[in-house]
Amino acid sequence: MEQAIKTVKVVSEKFGHELECNYGICGANAIDKVGDPYPEETHE
Repeated sequence: MEQAIKTVKVVSEKFGHELECNYGICGANAIDKVGDPYPEETHE
């Protein structure tokens, strides 16, 4: 995922777009950490 975000940022800058990424947990990682696959803090 990290490499995909780097690629999207480079392409967006090349075409004059500004990209803002927000990170959150989801799926199995979120279930392990908070017991919910899509916690409210990720949704926000």
